[in-house]
Amino acid sequence: MSLNKTVSQKDKSKSIKIQLPRSNPNIKADIDAELDDGWHIRGITYLGETLDQILVIFTKPKRN
Repeated sequence: MSLNKTVSQKDKSKSIKIQLPRSNPNIKADIDAELDDGWHIRGITYLGETLDQILVIFTKPKRN
């Protein structure tokens, strides 16, 4: 591959919503299950006081 060419790769992504209140070991178990499947954490967002949820976004890099 030449250095002048650019390669664009799309990563796969998915998200899970975790309803609060939930104990910390259970949240960790949910996230660890996704990490064990080869996913990487892309970001974590708290979805406000009205929804009271955590949104965890995972990404899986495309393999060459």
